Amino acid sequence: MKRRIAASFTSLLWGFLTYMGYSGISGVVRQHVPGYPNAGQWHYYVYFPLIMLILSVGSLLLARLMPVALFVTMWLLQLFVVLPFLLAYGGGV
Repeated sequence: MKRRIAASFTSLLWGFLTYMGYSGISGVVRQHVPGYPNAGQWHYYVYFPLIMLILSVGSLLLARLMPVALFVTMWLLQLFVVLPFLLAYGGGV
């Protein structure tokens, strides 16, 4: 039960970041700014959080089948990646 709560937390976190990234990129697309959004912005703001969301949901679905050490390692990595990701996500200062 505790593993499912932890995996749900990271799934919600990465899901929120995916949603925010996609809505932000969609806003730039609607403005028709030349050269924006570029492929790097799509990768950083949409694809990377989406991949992390898929990993998190996968670990949520397989929580009972995974060994505890593997689950905890995956969960901690997903959680620790959020901090450096958010440093550049907000634009710095």
